[in-house]
Amino acid sequence: MSEDENKFITSRIVMDATFPFEWQRKPPIVNMNEEVTERIKSRWEELGLDK
Repeated sequence: MSEDENKFITSRIVMDATFPFEWQRKPPIVNMNEEVTERIKSRWEELGLDK
């Protein structure tokens, strides 16, 4: 494959995770239970997510 043909091959992906505003039936909202939420929050600093 030539360099010009190869420039369109990539390992990246673009994902649109939205839904149309016009939809009458919206996807359900999913929430984690309180125990899982607290376990995750307690590890934020350890995982470097507190910044």
